[in-house]
Amino acid sequence: AADAAADDLCRLLEGGVVVAEGERPEGGVAPAEEAEAGRWKDAVAAVVQDVRRGAIEKLVLARRLRARALGPVDPGPIIRRLRAGYGGCTVFAFARGESCFLGATPERLVRLDGGIVRADCLAGSIARGATEGEDQALGGALLADEKERHEHALVVRALRDALGPLCSSLSVPATPNLLSMPNVQHLHTPVEGAVNGERHVLELVERLHPTPAAGGLPTRAALPLIRSYEKFDRGWYSGPVGWVDGRGGGEFVVAIRSALLGGNQALLYAGCGIVAGSDPEREYEESCLKLRPMLWALNGNQT
Repeated sequence: AADAAADDLCRLLEGGVVVAEGERPEGGVAPAEEAEAGRWKDAVAAVVQDVRRGAIEKLVLARRLRARALGPVDPGPIIRRLRAGYGGCTVFAFARGESCFLGATPERLVRLDGGIVRADCLAGSIARGATEGEDQALGGALLADEKERHEHALVVRALRDALGPLCSSLSVPATPNLLSMPNVQHLHTPVEGAVNGERHVLELVERLHPTPAAGGLPTRAALPLIRSYEKFDRGWYSGPVGWVDGRGGGEFVVAIRSALLGGNQALLYAGCGIVAGSDPEREYEESCLKLRPMLWALNGNQT
């Protein structure tokens, strides 16, 4: 039924999207964004200093890339491409007025079903390899990377602290596994527990959002710094998107790997977790990697 509904939506929104040649990224960097790239790397360096002086443990710093099309940007073909190319993700789309916000997110914020709560800790990233051997080597390097493991551990700790008081039991694996997407591998720790008493999924959403994978740690210190460094309104980016049933159960995902469509342009978003060991150039490369799903969906060819 869900697939049929998505197909119906796509049929209603048929059309094509072509990013203008002057905006087409090569190697993950769009010429029009070079100045933005420098400012973003400078912001990463500043956040690293904030972490090292103890003002914050982690901050997720987002980028916003503007892509212009040759005509109106229609969501239908983009949804089709995301569903075809990123089947392991949750593909979402909703509209308000002339704008449409859509994406393909690998990150579940929380699911509550029959008193069982499930959540994903997703932090730490590396590219996929061109061969199976290279892919395994990159995955092994990610699992062994001290900075990436620390970044991931902060998210795991925060989710455990948030869900623990609401659960009679909570299972948190001691080490992360690898979650592989078509263009990126992530460190992933699945969390599962039994809630203590009657709970509504929105209570859990309120408790968890924003996780350190979307905001930072501690949250109260992170949010003002995000506003200070990013210089743009995130809007729906990294917010919770999901559904609720009549019994208080439901599922919400984190709206990352996403874009806001309107008129002949798309605003694409990607963020990286910054900790003491972060390198601005490496974080920028990671942000470009995370922009690829939406760039691919806009263009119809891998970028």
